[in-house]
Amino acid sequence: MSRFKKQSHTIWFCEYHVVWCPKYRYRVLAGKVKEEVELCVRDQTQQMECEVVELNVQADHVHLVVLIPPKVRISPVCSAFHRFSLLAEEAKRIATIALNPISWGALVLYIRA
Repeated sequence: MSRFKKQSHTIWFCEYHVVWCPKYRYRVLAGKVKEEVELCVRDQTQQMECEVVELNVQADHVHLVVLIPPKVRISPVCSAFHRFSLLAEEAKRIATIALNPISWGALVLYIRA
């Protein structure tokens, strides 16, 4: 099976490695927060017609390898991940931590050919 995808006029393979973490790399992505982040990432990628190749949620950062079709720009996809992650109010209700709302730090994008 080929790793390339086909559309009506294109053959493509756009795989992106996206990494993001909470501000100051606080270890807040555990338990129910981790499950919620995984669920939200998979939901967002499905809505944007993307495919999750690999998703790894650690206590202090998230690694995501995703196939994004050429008709979808990478910046709105990364913004969506960052935006849904900023829904810290819901995560705060789920988490049993003594921190203020989770604020997210830098979003790092690695592009693999």
